Amino acid sequence: MTKKIITCALLSASLAGVAQMNWNTGLNNFSGGGSPNFGTLSNHPVKFFTNSIQRMSLETDGSLKINALAGAGDGDHLLVVDANGYLKQAGAGTVYNCSSTLIPWYGDGNKNMGAFNTIGTCDNTDFILKANNIKLMCIKANNSGGPYAVGIGKDNLSPVGLLDVSDGGTNSFGTNATRLYGDNAGSIETYGTKMTLISWGGLSYQSGVKGSSSEVFSIDNSGNTAMANADMAGRLKITAGTSGYASYITNATDGDVQAIWTNGQAAFGKITGAPSQAQLNVNVPSGTSNAFDIYDIASSKVTFRVLPSGKTRLGDQPGATNAAQLNVNLNGSSVDAIAVWDQSANSGSGAVNFKVKANGYTYCRELQVMTGAFPDYVFDQSYKLLPLSQLKTYIAANHHLPGFENAEYYEKNGIKTSEMFVKQQEKIEELTLYIMELEKRLNILENK
Repeated sequence: MTKKIITCALLSASLAGVAQMNWNTGLNNFSGGGSPNFGTLSNHPVKFFTNSIQRMSLETDGSLKINALAGAGDGDHLLVVDANGYLKQAGAGTVYNCSSTLIPWYGDGNKNMGAFNTIGTCDNTDFILKANNIKLMCIKANNSGGPYAVGIGKDNLSPVGLLDVSDGGTNSFGTNATRLYGDNAGSIETYGTKMTLISWGGLSYQSGVKGSSSEVFSIDNSGNTAMANADMAGRLKITAGTSGYASYITNATDGDVQAIWTNGQAAFGKITGAPSQAQLNVNVPSGTSNAFDIYDIASSKVTFRVLPSGKTRLGDQPGATNAAQLNVNLNGSSVDAIAVWDQSANSGSGAVNFKVKANGYTYCRELQVMTGAFPDYVFDQSYKLLPLSQLKTYIAANHHLPGFENAEYYEKNGIKTSEMFVKQQEKIEELTLYIMELEKRLNILENK
């Protein structure tokens, strides 16, 4: 067998001052001495050719260049060894790295990464993490499949929110599948849409310190709601905008049955009127006996009642609520039914300026009665003053002055204060005219 001498970069014995040995295709034997050195003593690379084409070179700085693995200016690439032992470029013909700096991630973590401490994709491709060959987390790219979002769970590759923790539709998670913590201020927020919580076992909100908490709010599967915490300022506090509803309750039978608006107005019953009617509206459907009651537990009596007609009863005695628009039912004639106080009187200790007792007696400091026409018309020249002779005849026949009813009428029906005052003033002015007429006659007699 003819041996061919490889002459690539032969070591020169005359330059090196050592014995020269040629490398041959039949392999070399150094059992007799010598060292299997191969390379150059000058500043020249060692180049390897096949078929007259350079395939590989060992550069003067010790780096190894493989021509077939060199890219076209598309960054670094990883090398892999296939099943046949061939050294290949990973993903030949495709650019996989995002920058010219390619740093592998190690199983136990990396360090000294600087600005290269990222992992993921740099094109419009989703980033998926697997464990036990199961896709358990997907970071969605902004592609046709959906917006930027994170899906956590088995095959949850199409998250429907910014954070979607589910299992891709089979809902096979256990009871402790999700635990979500907010920021240091306790805030968990959504933006641009409502937050929907779906639970098969109800909802429980607990509050306290780390490691110790108690339930303060819960909703069961039927929608029943419970709140309990003795340290809370109120059982329910609602902070709403400047208009619209703060609280709203409806049912399938009657429709709207309770509403509280943000301006403090409230309506109860079958709500049909506008909230601006009053601060408190009680809209009662037909057939309802009472619209509003205040019940005194100590006496087991209704002390305040309003009927749908608007008639009202005050007091602790049953009485007939329909007797008047306002009924004050008390036990005892001396009991005060109504009292109006001036709290600024008596140096702040107060004083009663108006009082109505159960026996009907009324006390007040001053009474101003509004009247119609005042009887100054008596002094007009056109006024027809009844002659005294006719007045005498009228009184003898009726036993009361003209313009008045008889005593029996007033005893039965009472008097109208304004009407009686005007009539009495009219008689006073008529008496004045009679006196003036008598004085005129008296002066005539005295002058005779």
